Amino acid sequence: ARGTTVGSITVDGTPRSIPDTGVLEIEGLARLEAKVTTRSKRSYTVVGLRITLLDGTGGVIDLGTARIGSKGSGLSGRA
Repeated sequence: ARGTTVGSITVDGTPRSIPDTGVLEIEGLARLEAKVTTRSKRSYTVVGLRITLLDGTGGVIDLGTARIGSKGSGLSGRA
C-alpha cells in the first residue's frame, strides 16, 4: 500500500494532479480518490484509484486493485 501512486491524470486536455488530501473532484463529473485501503478481520485491500461518477448513477470504478487475505481453517477450537 505504501508504494501505490497515481501517475498522471488529464482532464479535457489539461494535466491535473491529485492533491495531498488524496481526493480530486471534477465538478459534475467525477470524484477521484487515490489509494483507498480497506481492512477487515482477515483481508487487506488496496485500490490504486477509485472513480465515483457524479452523474446521479452512483457508479464506482476501481482501478489497480490488490487484495490479500486468509481463510480460516474451519476448526472451531472446541474439543
